[in-house]
Parts: sequence; structure tokens; C-alpha cells
Amino acid sequence: MKDVKRVLVIFLMNIFLSLSSKVPKNEIVKVLHHKGIDQLYINKKDKHLYVDKAGKPLFEKNMELGNVIFYFSGKPIVNFVPERKKSKLNNKKQDNLITKVFIFPYAHIKDARMVNFINDDRHNKNYSLRIEKINLPIKGVKFSLTYNPNNIVFDYNFFDSISNFKGVVFNIYNKRLRDRLQVIEDTILRTVLGTTFLLIQPGTVT
Repeated sequence: MKDVKRVLVIFLMNIFLSLSSKVPKNEIVKVLHHKGIDQLYINKKDKHLYVDKAGKPLFEKNMELGNVIFYFSGKPIVNFVPERKKSKLNNKKQDNLITKVFIFPYAHIKDARMVNFINDDRHNKNYSLRIEKINLPIKGVKFSLTYNPNNIVFDYNFFDSISNFKGVVFNIYNKRLRDRLQVIEDTILRTVLGTTFLLIQPGTVT
């Protein structure tokens, strides 16, 4: 009986390894993190270019706070993991934080230095990023975004680059500003719809 179980286990392992070897591995060839102006780390000598005399940021009204762009050698697959609550953002305690996790199955990172640069960034005040290799629940790469959902919203889109790489971009937005602009847009639309227009037909006056 034990021999039968051993043979069955070996048989199943061979099937699993065979299937795993047939899964196309996707290489992440480049990762870029672009920040909005109010996300940048500012040197003291350049501070006057970004803040007023009272120390208030001159560029605090940015709609787009940043984006993260992944370039793949093949078509990317994105799996979403349920959000988790967090208590710290870049080692600073904050309330109402959550972490959204995305997994790129069977992807691997071409050069670890490009993600280390992103992972080591602690100057970002609105969100934090983490990119890492994983083996469970599936082999691949995990991308984590930690933020306060009262202040930030995000989306992601797939694209084809001019260099023939496939990609996915995560766009991070200022929720408060977006909501204010939405209110203004709705108000303008209601005003237009509720206005009576006088249409004058051009023609000859007799």
C-alpha cells in the first residue's frame, strides 16, 4: 500500500512539474515610478522654488500624485489580493491605512536594482510601494500599494509600448481634489441643463 502511495505522489509531482514548466515565464524588464511635484524630496537650497514664505507647498493641488509603470517581455497577468489594514506609512503611524496587493504570476524581475530603488524610497508622504519576489501562493512578483483611501484613489491600465514591450501602469490620484472637481463638473452640467437658450435663426431682415 505504501509503495502505491509513493508511486502516486511521484506521479502527481511529475505532472505538476510538467505543467509548471509549460507556463510561460514573463520577465519584468523595467519598472518606473513617476512622482507628482508635491511628492518630490526637495533639497533645502531649492525649497524656495516649491514652497511660499510660510512654508506652504506651491504645488499641493496636483490631481496625479504619481504612477508606477511595469514593462513586461510578454502580456502581463494581474491577480488581485483582498486589501489589508496597515498602521504605518513609510515607518510613520497613520490612521485608516490599507494595502492593496497585486500579483504578477510567473513573472520575474530582470534587475533587482530597479525595484530596490523604489522599495528604499521613504520620502513619499501619501503612499508607499513595495515590489518583491514571491513563491506562495504562486511564483511570481508581488506589488503592494499602501495608502489612505480617504485621500487617494488609483486605477491601472494595460498598454503596448513603442519598444514592443507589454505593460501595465498604476495611476495614483488625489481623491479630495478629484471629488471637488467632480462636484464642480456636476454643478456646471446642471446649470447648463437648466438654462433656457434663445436661438436666433440667421436670415434677411425685412
